Amino acid sequence: MPRHDGLCQDHLPRGAVRPGPADVAPAGGRIPFHADYSERKLASISIALNHPEGCRFLYRDRGVVHEVPFADGRAFAVNLSYEHSVINDSQVDRFHLIVHVLRGNDRFRELFLRSFLCTATRARM
Repeated sequence: MPRHDGLCQDHLPRGAVRPGPADVAPAGGRIPFHADYSERKLASISIALNHPEGCRFLYRDRGVVHEVPFADGRAFAVNLSYEHSVINDSQVDRFHLIVHVLRGNDRFRELFLRSFLCTATRARM
């Protein structure tokens, strides 16, 4: 499994987040649709330590299934109260680091907004 020691401590505000365990989808494996909690909140970040071609992260919103465009090294804020699933049709295990945002943390909110604005600006170039 890829090492992620210090990743959160080095790159995210101290006290803003609580790193969770790496999320593994084995080669050829499936993680069926499930919700991690019932409260609706955008409170987790999924960081693709690797995301092999043929691997898909899906979520269901009001009966419609959407795919999140993960790739190696990409990260997305995710609402894990939506039903979500992983289909790994590759020959490589897929690893994501899940980072849980601590509620009401202004430092993380600022980081998240800056990241979003930076990404949106680059997309328009």
